Amino acid sequence: MFRLCFATALSTALLGCAAVAVPAKTQVVIHSLSPDAGPPGSVVVVSGSGFTSDNAVLIAWAEVDHVASADGATLRFQIPAVLNPSCFAQGCRMPSQIMRAGTYKISIRNQHGVSNAVAFVVR
Repeated sequence: MFRLCFATALSTALLGCAAVAVPAKTQVVIHSLSPDAGPPGSVVVVSGSGFTSDNAVLIAWAEVDHVASADGATLRFQIPAVLNPSCFAQGCRMPSQIMRAGTYKISIRNQHGVSNAVAFVVR
């Protein structure tokens, strides 16, 4: 909240003041993944806040684009069998890789920014 005051260009006399509320910036936050482990093809529910109707799920250096959240607090995506690099749609030369067993960092990116990273174990 801040105070905004008005004056005319010809005078320094104040015409009035008003309190103006500034909305807090929405942050993207992951609280949990369910399940937090599984094979490629697993459907994962991400719980958190700040999700929109168009999110990208970042998995290591790859991403799953256009994942929608109906309520801003949950979204669902499928663990891919093949990791395509973020630049894949633009025709980059970075190769795709088969999803191998291991621990991968998952985060969400949208118009509000990038979330914290949470681990998912691929079996």
